[in-house]
Amino acid sequence: MTPIEIITTSMAGVALFVALLARVDSRKSAAAAEKSAAAAQQANDLIARQLELATSEQNRQAQKEAAENRPLLAWRGAGPADGWQYFEFINQGAVMSHAKVDVDNGLEGMIEPKDVIATGQQGKLKINVAKAQQLPKTANCSIEFSDKHDERRKISFTLTIAPVGKYFSFPPEFA
Repeated sequence: MTPIEIITTSMAGVALFVALLARVDSRKSAAAAEKSAAAAQQANDLIARQLELATSEQNRQAQKEAAENRPLLAWRGAGPADGWQYFEFINQGAVMSHAKVDVDNGLEGMIEPKDVIATGQQGKLKINVAKAQQLPKTANCSIEFSDKHDERRKISFTLTIAPVGKYFSFPPEFA
């Protein structure tokens, strides 16, 4: 072997060794990039889950606040009084204020007290049955009021005629 052949062979060996090192380094870089991508995906998944939990908690809190801000009428009794039919109730929920009643089928309704009905306070829903020539089988009724944040809200229900007599039964969802 001539000196040029030895140098050429040596250079080829060195080039082969450098190529081998570059390939090993490239594989390490690819593995590191895969690990980095996997870590980034895990971080993204974690952030998405945290966002989902935060949104869920915010929705739960809003539902809880809405439930706490609603009155809950527990119907206690009913009867006639001077051409009116009354329904007694106790407000077991949030405070109601500036309440007014709307009844369809040409019936007149009112609520007492209408200024403020506090938690635990008794009230009366009254329907004027004297003005009706004949009571309808059903009457849609709603109580509109302001909540503790002074936002207008509404409770709606249907009154049905009692099987006996000329009066309405308790609101079915509250009976």
